[in-house]
Order: sequence, then C-alpha cells, then structure tokens
Amino acid sequence: TMGSPGLQEFDIKLIDTVITVDTGVFTKVENDCYMYKVQDVEHTASIWERMVGLGTIVCYTGDTTHPKLLIEHIRNSKAIKEFILKGRYR
Repeated sequence: TMGSPGLQEFDIKLIDTVITVDTGVFTKVENDCYMYKVQDVEHTASIWERMVGLGTIVCYTGDTTHPKLLIEHIRNSKAIKEFILKGRYR
C-alpha cells in the first residue's frame, strides 16, 4: 500500500504478465494491464519527487479502456520501469 499526502491510496502488483493498480479509499478501483499491451514506458520525477526519492511511471498501452496507465509517486521507480520494459517481451 502506498499513498502520498492529499492523494488517494493505492497498491501496485507487478507479476511477469500483468500490472495491477488498485486505487481508492472509499471506492476501490482495480486496473489491470497485460504486459504485452505496453507499447512505451516513460519515467518522470518532479523536483518534489526527487527530493523524497520517488518517481512516476507512465505506461502507454494498446488497451482500449486505459491507453495511459499512471503509476504515480513510487519508490524504486526506475527499477520498476525496467521491469515493465523487460516484461513486455515475455
């Protein structure tokens, strides 16, 4: 479970074939994306994120419901980005 002040709480699960992002406190939303649908991955880190060791990953996918999957304000964001990139080819 992760969360930032003023932002919603979320869980991220990364397995070999699927990225799952669960968000929400009162209304829970589970968003799955198969790794093979990820077309491009972008890593960003604002000055605030860099100061506290966080980053944001944007996955551009071929998924019709969520063509842009945001994984925001997470630790080890560069390593997770690399994991997603490698997982696309499994």
